[in-house]
Amino acid sequence: MKKFYFLLLLAGFISCKKDKETAPDLSYLERQQAPFGSRGADVKLQKLLYNNRLLAEYVYEGNYLSQELRYAAFEKPAHFGTGSFTRNAGIPTTYKVISASVSPEGGSVSPDFKPFYNLTFEAPANDSVRKLTEEYFTYPQLYNRIYFFDDNGYIIKQVMTAKNAPGTDYSATYTRDAQHNVIESASTIYDQNGMTGIIKYEYDNHPNPFFHLGIDWQGQMSVNSFSPNNIVRETRVATNGSAYHVDYTYEYLPNGYPSKVTVKSDSAGGTVYTLNFVY
Repeated sequence: MKKFYFLLLLAGFISCKKDKETAPDLSYLERQQAPFGSRGADVKLQKLLYNNRLLAEYVYEGNYLSQELRYAAFEKPAHFGTGSFTRNAGIPTTYKVISASVSPEGGSVSPDFKPFYNLTFEAPANDSVRKLTEEYFTYPQLYNRIYFFDDNGYIIKQVMTAKNAPGTDYSATYTRDAQHNVIESASTIYDQNGMTGIIKYEYDNHPNPFFHLGIDWQGQMSVNSFSPNNIVRETRVATNGSAYHVDYTYEYLPNGYPSKVTVKSDSAGGTVYTLNFVY
């Protein structure tokens, strides 16, 4: 009997040891860029103004973005949307957006907030690929997204596949410079005969306030939040070869972060707008 208990304890010890030896190494999450990694924001953006009207407010839990509150840019700001992260030890598990109907003509927002879309992050499996599911509710649609990372933890490619409409598949490949900024994105939408649109980017050497948030000024994961520095010019080349530019002119604070940017496009019908940053 004593021999039996000894063998049982030995088996349990070996099992525990094996579990520890095979536990995944997640240290790479410390270097993966937001919103995927565990790095927080050192300088926290609090408010964003569009043409001097409140556009967004940001709420933090520790050093991590917890919520983004979106406002209709009326003379009197009207809250119409909220995006909320849930996290496990700093790593996002979901990002859920609720929104209300906006009436620009009447300058009003419906009091009813409904689910707009959800992002569900799969558990990290390795240092080069992260998967998530994107679900829209107003016009039901479900997408699978896959993000690919380089050895430094920066996104270099994404692929999106619509579960119920495969013809709308989309992919984008990102080329980065020595400062890890995206200097070119090549995007392909397969229902456009596989033609590729190119956007080239130029940067300053100042910190990008959206980089550690993981979302851009419109609340999306995009190149505007993928790079550590601020874009000063975009050259957008369409699939037919036509091109136009978008220029960003900044004013900076003593800590190097932007306090204001003026954005101007030379495309037909292009408009000028400003964004003010409050920290």
